[in-house]
Amino acid sequence: MRTECPVEKLRIPESRRVFGWMRLDRPEVDVFRLAMTEIGRRGPAKGVHWPFEEAHWAHFTYGQWNLEHPQYWCVTKAGMPIGARASLSHPEVVAHKLRLVDELLERGADIVYVDMFRNGGWTPAWEYVGPMKDAWARTYPGEPLPDYTDPRWSALAMAFQHAYFRALRRHLDASGRKVRLLLGINQAGRPVDRDYDRIHRGVDWRALAADGTVDGLIVMCVARETLDAPDVWRETERVYRGVVAEKGRAKVYFPVSMYDYAKTGIPSYRRRTGLSSAAAAQRLLELAARCGGDGISMECVDYDNYDAVTRAVIRAFRP
Repeated sequence: MRTECPVEKLRIPESRRVFGWMRLDRPEVDVFRLAMTEIGRRGPAKGVHWPFEEAHWAHFTYGQWNLEHPQYWCVTKAGMPIGARASLSHPEVVAHKLRLVDELLERGADIVYVDMFRNGGWTPAWEYVGPMKDAWARTYPGEPLPDYTDPRWSALAMAFQHAYFRALRRHLDASGRKVRLLLGINQAGRPVDRDYDRIHRGVDWRALAADGTVDGLIVMCVARETLDAPDVWRETERVYRGVVAEKGRAKVYFPVSMYDYAKTGIPSYRRRTGLSSAAAAQRLLELAARCGGDGISMECVDYDNYDAVTRAVIRAFRP
């Protein structure tokens, strides 16, 4: 979005060259604005899929602002800085991210979807920074810094992350129009004491849904244990109904996705049940509708899935 970024971005983790990727800092036209305008012309709501951090993973696609402000970078317990991953415990980082939101709003975004699955590698394990350590010392005086999986450390991380989400909510509301804020959920179905998002992402989606901070919850994937159950479909239904029961004021969207990185997509259901991809997609659609879901989520890489589910979506979710 910003035009003054000189950092080379044409590399991916395997160090293979990627040809044809668009450099948003090089085109003479504002390609983002152009895309948003065209989407608006065609009618759908204009949404932005935004990683929790500004890149998909931790070692490429750094933002220029972060590179210029290493004093806000995340740090491991061993003291190693995590380059260009800025901690939201710093008010300056929150302010920077809200300025980025202003760019999205100015280009007409109707939806901001913060994806906790694609998080730039961020984790409370990287939050051993000044404000977090100060918060620990105030709350637990005299105790050494804990491992990041300590629920007390996760709770401190959540306090900062939730403050950011609520500031984001206020910022969207201040735009003068209704802009929906959606949040991605990882590995739904884990017990709270082993909740993946709380421990590894420092975010409690239940709390953000209960107080209206987020308008929608996108279940990126169920816990992998779901597909290990003897009755896969019954266990999936149990997970879905559990999310609906705790969705608060938010809407919830369940996955019908060929994307199988987490090994809980349609290919994994297919391998586990012997059904075809189309039949597994149909079962997942039926479950989403029967369990009280408000719709489904599909991945941008679901190019082999759309034909299998389009008509079934219409049947399942339209009166």
